[in-house]
Amino acid sequence: MGTEFDERAATVSPDGRWLAYVSDESGHDEIYARAFPVPGPAVRISEGGGHEPRWARSGREVFYRSPGGMVAATVGTSSVLTVGRREVLFSDRPYLAIQNGVAYDVHPDGRRFLMIRRGAESREVVVVLNWFQQLGSRR
Repeated sequence: MGTEFDERAATVSPDGRWLAYVSDESGHDEIYARAFPVPGPAVRISEGGGHEPRWARSGREVFYRSPGGMVAATVGTSSVLTVGRREVLFSDRPYLAIQNGVAYDVHPDGRRFLMIRRGAESREVVVVLNWFQQLGSRR
């Protein structure tokens, strides 16, 4: 977006008119949105910090992770973006988080999430080579 701030983890709304992203323009990471593809003014969606934004398929909510847990923010996306209610849905502490990306997905119904549960720490790394060939040989 060409600003002096650290902006990342952008995601486009289902109608293609809005871009939600993480920015540190307030001094710490928050979720913002702005018009897309022609940028307009930024609108802050989160309060008290946020990362990993995702749009609901309906385009009427933006989900994000906050220090308090997984949040659903109701948004209006007519000619300008407005933010309504922000609701903490559940604690996301048991699930993997990624600061510069997104480690979950939202079900099309907007009520279920696919997340990676943190497990026991392991120092083992498994590398699978030629997995595509192995997959083809099983057909």
